[in-house]
Amino acid sequence: MKKHKFLLVSICFLLILLAQPQNFIFLRNLFTYQNLASQLNLSDSPEEKNSGSDSAHQRQNEDLKSKVFDGQNQVLVVNEVAQFRTEDLSLENGSWEKYSDLDSLNRVGVAEAMLGQELMPTSDREDISSVIPTGWKNKRIVFNGKQDYLYNRSHLIAFQLGAENANVRNLFTGTRALNANFEDEKSSMVYYENSIANYIVE
Repeated sequence: MKKHKFLLVSICFLLILLAQPQNFIFLRNLFTYQNLASQLNLSDSPEEKNSGSDSAHQRQNEDLKSKVFDGQNQVLVVNEVAQFRTEDLSLENGSWEKYSDLDSLNRVGVAEAMLGQELMPTSDREDISSVIPTGWKNKRIVFNGKQDYLYNRSHLIAFQLGAENANVRNLFTGTRALNANFEDEKSSMVYYENSIANYIVE
């Protein structure tokens, strides 16, 4: 009888553990991805290590390491010209959001949306502290002369645009300066999020 009770409690505990979205996604990815070594950019042989693609990655890494911060927090790409195709801008399906599944390292992927007023929140954001994104190891810092945290749970698509609360596929580890620098909004995501929100509601 005692063994059966222990087994039942163990099964219940396991089911509760698997019911947590982060745990389920992590385990699913762990057992469904066949080539973890390639995802981690690991290789088994000297031949693989010296392959052309690895050399390209090494060159890119060297280029990145040689860069010096120029004081600009944004990088302008494609001359600030949008690269959308006509079909990308179709309103046929109304407003929508699409989030990639987490990868085997629990990292967020691509998020896409056709934003509109119907996606915007009608109530305050809920607590998102249950989400522990990859790389999360917070510490207290002084930022803009005030006590703050180094990291924020940053949204791929802002809460004010998509009304997503503790969506593990929409939250990543971002610095406070990246996420919301209220002393210099134009240097952080919040400026662009506000600009888009203002455009949508006008």
